[in-house]
Amino acid sequence: ISVEPYRHQVRVEMLAPIDEVRVLVPATTATLEATDDDTTIVVTGSDDIELVAFHLLRLHITFRILEGDELFDALLSLRARISDVLHDVL
Repeated sequence: ISVEPYRHQVRVEMLAPIDEVRVLVPATTATLEATDDDTTIVVTGSDDIELVAFHLLRLHITFRILEGDELFDALLSLRARISDVLHDVL
């Protein structure tokens, strides 16, 4: 799997075993590497960084950004939009 053709490449550490992550992340979308029994490195890419942020969040697995500062910015943007929606409702 190559992430090079994409505008954005990210590398995150998922706080879950590789077998758990493998069930949720198709092999065609990312490369996975077990770092130990409880964590997995996920490397992926996309031309739309907010799409990457959304997909990572929907896995419901805590993760740390290792590479891809633009992912941090995309997550902050999503948080602000969610906060705005909730503020209007609450």
